[in-house]
Amino acid sequence: SILPNPVKDNLILSFGSEPAGATIRIYSSTGMCLMEKEVDNSRMVLPVNSLNTGTYIIKVFTPTYIATGKLVKL
Repeated sequence: SILPNPVKDNLILSFGSEPAGATIRIYSSTGMCLMEKEVDNSRMVLPVNSLNTGTYIIKVFTPTYIATGKLVKL
């Protein structure tokens, strides 16, 4: 899960199981990768206060799948 959404400062990501080898990327609406972080445990706090207000695409890459979602930054 991705909470809160919309987000102001810190995004909390929770995974159902240990996300071994997972990477999180946040993309602008034009497709530019603005942030990339390796996932280190099943709950992660991602600071997004450096992002401008707007809508972003968040992707979680694992060795077996890719999950995509929309992120709104206040």
